[in-house]
Amino acid sequence: MKYSIKTTLNPNSEKNWEQSTKGLIYPERKKDWDDMRRGVNANIIYIEHMELAVEIMKKLENNQDFESIKSSLEKLRRVNHIQLEKPLNSVLFFSKQGPAFYKYYYNLKTGENQRVDAIEVENIKFEKKLKSESHLER
Repeated sequence: MKYSIKTTLNPNSEKNWEQSTKGLIYPERKKDWDDMRRGVNANIIYIEHMELAVEIMKKLENNQDFESIKSSLEKLRRVNHIQLEKPLNSVLFFSKQGPAFYKYYYNLKTGENQRVDAIEVENIKFEKKLKSESHLER
């Protein structure tokens, strides 16, 4: 993970954001992501938070181990004084592995946080739907 944050995605470019998140976000949550992205266009700090969230989601999608992601985030937080709550909340809600990583990062157990558990249950439903749709396409 890089240790300096600079915006690499043009906040107003639908195409850049579309390409950067392709396959990372369940279709059922895409509208929420797009609405959030459009709402932060004027604020560079929020854009950076979204870019960091995308970077984390890509690492999760590529099956990078949770500990190495957590370590690099902790280093980023110490070096750049980055607040991680917003990017981690975005990862929680939008990433397919968001709830599992969020629980790992904050050392939560199932049942300790109803919001996280609810998102996890919803992700299971979305994943089943995706699998059944891809099975029907064959």
